[in-house]
Amino acid sequence: MATTVRSDASVFGAHVHIAGTGYLVNNATGYAAGVSTIAVDTGTLSVSKGQTFQIAGTGTVYTVTKINAGTTVETDDGGKGFHAVGATEISFTPALSGSVANNDTVVFVTTRQPLPPYQLTDSLVILADTDNAGAVYIGGSNVASTFGFELRAGSAIEVKCSDASSVYITGTANDHVYITGS
Repeated sequence: MATTVRSDASVFGAHVHIAGTGYLVNNATGYAAGVSTIAVDTGTLSVSKGQTFQIAGTGTVYTVTKINAGTTVETDDGGKGFHAVGATEISFTPALSGSVANNDTVVFVTTRQPLPPYQLTDSLVILADTDNAGAVYIGGSNVASTFGFELRAGSAIEVKCSDASSVYITGTANDHVYITGS
């Protein structure tokens, strides 16, 4: 009798923050225009590939392409970090449009944040933390509080999809969801 064996690595769980705050540029001399990776410090919340951010005092919106962290980091098959708690380095696109200084604030955008790009064979479960300040909205790339599935604190939803990053969330900064899937 043949059996189907699944690797434990095919099941994942993650803690995803909406626009986590507290990250600062970490380089005594700052960074010049044209740089596409910066060191960051003081942040303790999660950062995911696909999230967007600005650096205080600049108008450019950047998209995270890779994350490094001192302790917790999820990587893809190529070893590139796509989700981390307590990030220490963030790579992004486009490159910096101007110079930034040490301790400039990294401000993550609270609207339309994709979940980390976990590959799925069945489904994704999203649970809103019971301590969230407000509802989290779930949907596609156009999700908003007026156009999305409302997930109140303590509520959960199962979504059938093959890539978690096809699901977007929006809500209040520092609120978070737990995700799991296989």
